[in-house]
Amino acid sequence: MRYFIAVLVVIVLIIFGVVLFSGGSKPHQPTITPKTLPDYAATDASVRLIIDGQINGDENHRAIRITIDKNERQVDIIQGYQGSVMQTQSFGNNESAYNNFLHALVQAGFTMVRKTTQTDETGICPLGNRYTYELDNTSDKKDFSRWSTSCGGEGTYGGQPAFTRSLFENQIPDYNDLTNNVQL
Repeated sequence: MRYFIAVLVVIVLIIFGVVLFSGGSKPHQPTITPKTLPDYAATDASVRLIIDGQINGDENHRAIRITIDKNERQVDIIQGYQGSVMQTQSFGNNESAYNNFLHALVQAGFTMVRKTTQTDETGICPLGNRYTYELDNTSDKKDFSRWSTSCGGEGTYGGQPAFTRSLFENQIPDYNDLTNNVQL
């Protein structure tokens, strides 16, 4: 009888040890790594810069919109607050070029956010420019929009505004010629 109880105690201790040291029957949770900006290079996601001019009459208001994705680089000249496209110019793109561009945007802090109490740019910097930086068409709903101004110290964009604008403008051949007559 003692032999039987000793064997039973050993078996129970072995089972207890296996359950205790194996972590139970909980399934292993996979680690989810958040996407970085360059992870969107092979997707339909696009990045955009909108340079919105001073606040003036609708007929005189202008904006420049640059949109880049894996297939196309496009610049639009916009008239009025309703977003009527006056002129557009498109250029081809490819995934490798887009990937390099997205890596450069990371260096400029494109995804960084700046904490501010002023979250709405409407009416801000009325005699200067407002800049909107967007990530759009992501399948995982990580789209965002951030902004800054030429008036300084305002906005939700945490990156380097001048560096970011230069990167976008450099994506458009003859950008200065295309936008030279646009009075923001």
